[in-house]
Amino acid sequence: MEANEAVKSGTSILLVDDDAAARDTLGSLLPIRFPGVAVFSAGDGTEGLASFQEHRQDIVITDLSMARLDGSRMAAEILKICPTATVIAITAHTSGPSLSDAREAGIAHILKKPLNLKELLGLLEAIVGRC
Repeated sequence: MEANEAVKSGTSILLVDDDAAARDTLGSLLPIRFPGVAVFSAGDGTEGLASFQEHRQDIVITDLSMARLDGSRMAAEILKICPTATVIAITAHTSGPSLSDAREAGIAHILKKPLNLKELLGLLEAIVGRC
């Protein structure tokens, strides 16, 4: 079954990235690839957490390194609110504290930059099919 066929009404994705170009590009692609999925965006972890508190998105895709509230701390707060949310982190770091923090926060999937779009879309197809 195609991911598009598996989309249930109400499935939503939150994109959180302080890089507006990256956020806008992915935000434009996802509704085309996954019709029927609502896509929200936020420019940092504080905005992302506020959006999640209001909309309770099913999937959160976040950068780890952001000002104000980083992706790991935001994810930890989101998962306290809704332990069934799926959080995907995207990072340029291949080791070190930022990856440890992400794992401790309960982030389900960590993808490396530069982002392999095929990998992300495959992961999202599997997740959206379960939503």
